Amino acid sequence: SPSGDILSSALPLTGPVNVADRAWFRQVLSARDFAGGELLTGRIARRPILAFGEPVLNDDSSLRGVVAVSLEIRSIGDIAASAALLEGSTLLVLDSNGTVIASHPSGAAVPGSPAPFAPLRYIRPDGHPDLIGTPGPGGIDYLLAVADVELPIGHLHVAVALPRSLATRSPRRFLNRGIL
Repeated sequence: SPSGDILSSALPLTGPVNVADRAWFRQVLSARDFAGGELLTGRIARRPILAFGEPVLNDDSSLRGVVAVSLEIRSIGDIAASAALLEGSTLLVLDSNGTVIASHPSGAAVPGSPAPFAPLRYIRPDGHPDLIGTPGPGGIDYLLAVADVELPIGHLHVAVALPRSLATRSPRRFLNRGIL
């Protein structure tokens, strides 16, 4: 409803649920447009989710209600886990605030925590990935690529970090073989 009361849910409602205080809901109301994509704990699922909303407008453009959908971050983690990465590299999926939604390998970063490397500061205005050298955890020098990902369900960020030593190891071996 326009007041934030949940009227229907795929999961059983055990009592009244209101989302009027959620940032995604307030953004839908103010922009009258699709909004969402921040990591939060669902009030119905009681698990980490990404929530999204779309306004439902009357013929006169007044707000009739909001259709909401949530995505459990576990499913994003499953997708991240299927990524083929070089050993020692890390893949992070982040929300719009730079909060970790999923990581690969598992345990590389804790969902719900701020992302290591502060990768969102490296996003180019055109949204294309850029490759940056940056210090990371443990004082290790990393090569970091960050990109915006526009999905049908919203906007996320993907960062891949590779220790610089791994990135230069294979070319050095090739050069050493050619010289010796």
